[in-house]
Amino acid sequence: MERHAQEGRPVMAVERTQGRTFDLERLLNGVHSGKVVLPEFQRDFKWSPGDISALLATALAGWPLGSLLVVPMSPSPQFATRSFEGTPPATSHPEWIVLDGQQRLTSLYQALYGRGDNIYSIRLDLNPDDPIEGLEQAIDVTRREKWLRRYPSPESQFQDKRVPVYVLREAADFFEWRDAATDSPAEREQLSQLYRHTLSGLQSYTVPSVVIDESLPTQAIARVFERVNRQGLPLSTFDLMVAVTYREKEDFNLKVAWGEVQEEFPRMAAFVEGDGLPLLTLLALRYANDIRQKAVLELPRGTVGREFRAAAEAINDSADYMQTHFGAVKLSALPFPAMLQVVAGLAWDRRLDAMSLHLARWYWSTSFGLKYAVAANTRAVADFRSLERGELDVGDGIAVSREDVLMSTKRKNSALHKALMNAAAIGGLADLHSGEPIDYDEVDVASFVESSLAPRASQAHTRSLAHVWADPSVQRMVEANPGSCHPKGLESQRARVLLDDVELDWEARLARRAEGLLSNVEAATQMRVELVDELADGDHVRFSDRRRVT
Repeated sequence: MERHAQEGRPVMAVERTQGRTFDLERLLNGVHSGKVVLPEFQRDFKWSPGDISALLATALAGWPLGSLLVVPMSPSPQFATRSFEGTPPATSHPEWIVLDGQQRLTSLYQALYGRGDNIYSIRLDLNPDDPIEGLEQAIDVTRREKWLRRYPSPESQFQDKRVPVYVLREAADFFEWRDAATDSPAEREQLSQLYRHTLSGLQSYTVPSVVIDESLPTQAIARVFERVNRQGLPLSTFDLMVAVTYREKEDFNLKVAWGEVQEEFPRMAAFVEGDGLPLLTLLALRYANDIRQKAVLELPRGTVGREFRAAAEAINDSADYMQTHFGAVKLSALPFPAMLQVVAGLAWDRRLDAMSLHLARWYWSTSFGLKYAVAANTRAVADFRSLERGELDVGDGIAVSREDVLMSTKRKNSALHKALMNAAAIGGLADLHSGEPIDYDEVDVASFVESSLAPRASQAHTRSLAHVWADPSVQRMVEANPGSCHPKGLESQRARVLLDDVELDWEARLARRAEGLLSNVEAATQMRVELVDELADGDHVRFSDRRRVT
């Protein structure tokens, strides 16, 4: 280690980690009592019953289930902690924090302690010669309510030829169950043989673990967790910041603060859809002139605590503005996510209406010009500073191929597709079924044309001309029967349009399905094409006949 330091190479903190083996029974007892806990920033338990059954079979067979990553609980905790899902109120002070292994320990705990929504049992007709597949196939999952109704006693369980997994935690539990299940000496001996040869795998079962020194910085521990957890549920930057900003004796808790601003600003919460990362990214833009993950993770705790609500309010104002002026109904509808930070940064301490012309020119030239297709973070910061100074110049607009825009799809040229769908939503949307104003929190893009009606050669149903904004409840209706759409709903989206280059047999079939509303396909109003031309007339985008996107 010293030699590496002398050569100018970073010293690895190997001496701050060590290997240790934990007894599984003591680990699960610790989970039950509250001695073994999770960091607050960890995601919730998500494994399926099938995942749990496979893990049980592995453990019962005595095979390894992988190592854990743990850190001792220090006198001054670096993390907010919580109990494992399904455990009773803690009766002990935490001693260990599990950074990696939540899904496995929760699965084993709930199955072996009889907690959770399901009860796991093993059928007695299992194949003892197949230690893994035989066990896994013999494990049944029964909803708790059904189990209590059908198998209220050991006798009823044994009569149905099954043994509950929750009696396999300790040998004494199993033999107590055996004696209650049957009075027959022969049957008791058969159960004893089955236990000794097949079901006792959890006795003396140990779990290898890597123990991290609790003196490591919070950011380092959080990043270690992020790296080792890549194969499990991903840890987001926001989750990391929940850990980084935590201090036990301080009032601010980022996770709690996120819940509070979601209630105060429901439009903001619906717009961002996910966690509070956009708010933190906005703070990084304002205070670090950077919106990359590194800048977010380096935000001072005081800044986050002091300005988090203000960031939520700025994004709330931005969401309203972009919905009204740009037709962007949610973050995932933006051609480029970094565009939110630009608008929100400007909304922080000024009225967006006062700079509407500059914003419109910037928004449409950036979207249709694919300006953020590369180096989006760097360019967004530069655009924010230029707009802040009133210096952004897009010249005569961006030249883009009309064909590229109209032929774009969700997967091919998706930024152009989103830009066109944004434009279609300007001025407000009407529900395709009723014609009434639509709930923006519920809408998503749906195909105007049923895929089975479109010829495979053209895949017309995937193109921007064939998409509309629709509530999930009416999407299937839109796909199957465009003719049942309300005229106001179609007109609000400039959607009364069909492609004019499709095959005649498909046109005739679609015309019949449309029930008169679009009976003359060749004469259908090309409102989406007119919409694109409207944008060109506004000097934001110039269209050409040359394709520039491949």
